[in-house]
Amino acid sequence: PAPQMSTTVVEPYNSTLAMHAMINHTDLTFVFDNQALYTAHSHLVTSSYPTYSEINGLIANVVSLVTASIRFGGSLNVDLQELQTNLVPYPRMHFALTSLGPSSKTHTELPELTNELFLPSSLMASTNLLHGKYISCCLLYRGTYDVSDIAMAVHSLRSTQQMSFVDWSPTGIKTGITSSSLSHDNVKNIRNVLMTCNNTAVEEIFENISCKFDQLYAKRAFVHWYMGEGPSEGEFSEAREVLHSISQDYNQLAQMTQE
Repeated sequence: PAPQMSTTVVEPYNSTLAMHAMINHTDLTFVFDNQALYTAHSHLVTSSYPTYSEINGLIANVVSLVTASIRFGGSLNVDLQELQTNLVPYPRMHFALTSLGPSSKTHTELPELTNELFLPSSLMASTNLLHGKYISCCLLYRGTYDVSDIAMAVHSLRSTQQMSFVDWSPTGIKTGITSSSLSHDNVKNIRNVLMTCNNTAVEEIFENISCKFDQLYAKRAFVHWYMGEGPSEGEFSEAREVLHSISQDYNQLAQMTQE
């Protein structure tokens, strides 16, 4: 759930129970929330009132860029296995944050396009990357790019952005290129780029969910609806403990780096 936007009262329950499953049954999880998606859409499309289809389209674009290397060739292809290998340092810590570059701005210079990915308004989850440490980061480019230009863009990124990495991964930026460009609304050769990273700032999202969960669960509000569908009350407590545990894992990693 987003900090200030919700489509249902029981989102904290749903997210916490889902986390319990995702810890054990997913290899890599991309984190989104509605509030950040609306902000990202306004940044990319400059539309004040996006539709649900347009918001879902942002997530579809992320999926398309992540899986593009499976469908198309490129000079620096990064498949899903390689993406997971570079983003997930420990099995439980597999929660990635993402942002999209403005594909409609075909005239945008590559360093500018890359730097925009790290703006708070581009991120698709409600947290601040500057509050955490980067464990790893992947930049996936789609379109006609020169490897040397991307190397210069990454160098510019390091010099202009306040990117703080954990001590044991000081150069943790992975780049990938898929040669096939996008086409949309009769506009061809659209270039785009996706940033996905594992950053300890994701802990802020988990803490926000935990706080909202605790406020509801302290009064056992709405719990009876779940009991009627099968889950026991013990599953709520167990799921809450799992959420706290993964939040602590990220927090401890950030604290270790500071020391």
